[in-house]
Amino acid sequence: MNKDEQLAQIPSSKPLPAMRRRLWQSFMCIALLGILTGIVALSAIHQQASEFTQSQQSLAHSRYLVRDALMQQLGLENLGRDWHSLPLSSRSQLIGEMRARQQGLVSALSNTPGTERDMAIRVMQGLTSVQPEAQNTPVIGGLAELSRDLAIRVSSLDVGKAQQVLTDIEQRRWQLTMTVMFLSLLCILLTQFLAWHLLGRHFIRPLIELGRQIDNLSAHRKDNTATVEPANQEVKDISENLRHIHHQLQHQQHNPNVDQSTGLASRSALNHHLQQEWLRGLRRNESVSMLLLSADPVMLQNGHELAELPPNSLTQLVSIAVEHTARAQDYLAHYEGDKLAIVLSCTDLEQAIKLAHQLCYRVHQTHIPTPMLATHPWVTVSVGVASRIPRSTHGWDILLQEAEEALLQARVQGGNQALVAPCLLPDSSWLANEAIY
Repeated sequence: MNKDEQLAQIPSSKPLPAMRRRLWQSFMCIALLGILTGIVALSAIHQQASEFTQSQQSLAHSRYLVRDALMQQLGLENLGRDWHSLPLSSRSQLIGEMRARQQGLVSALSNTPGTERDMAIRVMQGLTSVQPEAQNTPVIGGLAELSRDLAIRVSSLDVGKAQQVLTDIEQRRWQLTMTVMFLSLLCILLTQFLAWHLLGRHFIRPLIELGRQIDNLSAHRKDNTATVEPANQEVKDISENLRHIHHQLQHQQHNPNVDQSTGLASRSALNHHLQQEWLRGLRRNESVSMLLLSADPVMLQNGHELAELPPNSLTQLVSIAVEHTARAQDYLAHYEGDKLAIVLSCTDLEQAIKLAHQLCYRVHQTHIPTPMLATHPWVTVSVGVASRIPRSTHGWDILLQEAEEALLQARVQGGNQALVAPCLLPDSSWLANEAIY
């Protein structure tokens, strides 16, 4: 199966409006399920709250009955004890209050079958038979005892009713908890079903199939790219080499002791090295020599002088200087422009002059080309030589000045020669016969 056939088997994506419609349908179904579950849960909670309120009202009513029964008992006992000392009007008032209170007890206990209702009726009948004008009321003592028994029985009813209410509340609480848990579980199951039916069927399953097709294409592509791995490895090697070269160039750019144009030591590094060699020569009483090499001026046919030596020519000069400074005590540095400086430690004037001759002759024989329109086809150099035995810690810069003066004098006299300050060396025609190779 080729690549085109595999691409043809990839299922096409659904239109965007259809995808939006299915997402909206799934959202609405899940929202309706959540709302329905919330309504059912709120309804159950409201029902339980209503039942709890009714139970509290029933308990409060029972407590009122107990209170009225106890008040009747106390009232009858006080009335029987103070009957002879009370005036007629007070008797009538107290009896009227107790009759009204007892009538309320009878009305409250009218729906209560059993002994409590009969006892309340008997107390009411006894109060009705009591007359305020009577001198003796033996019935009041019996009514007080009967009211006490009624209060005790009503209290028992109140305790039993309270226990029943607590039992009902606990049972309702468990029923409500189980109902809410069942509805929540049902909502979760329905939500998962809708999510898989609407989302998984129309989105996840096509994506899984598309992933399989992409894996097949990736395997096919891997087989095709296996043949180009050697070429890729070569490209990686070249890139690694370029990065290494770039890193070296950056290191040179950020190193103040390295000249960026030639890769040699910089002027500051030259001064530091010359000062150190000067102090060493002072300690050992040895000569310190210096060569200052520069390309001779290149004149153009229009009469103007070339501003600076081309980079290729300067690179060849550097290569020749490096070849002739192979000793460990030789130090080659870039002075300025197209000038190169060579510090020769433990080297007297005679050896320095020989090296200067060799440099002039080698550059002359190398035939380094000059730019077009130049009056002379080859590059030549002039060398200024200076040498001293240090006598004090100061004076190393005098060596530079003498080398510059000698170089300037050599260039003024026509170039292609080496001069030592203050003596004048033979011209370039002598170099061809006397230079040491």
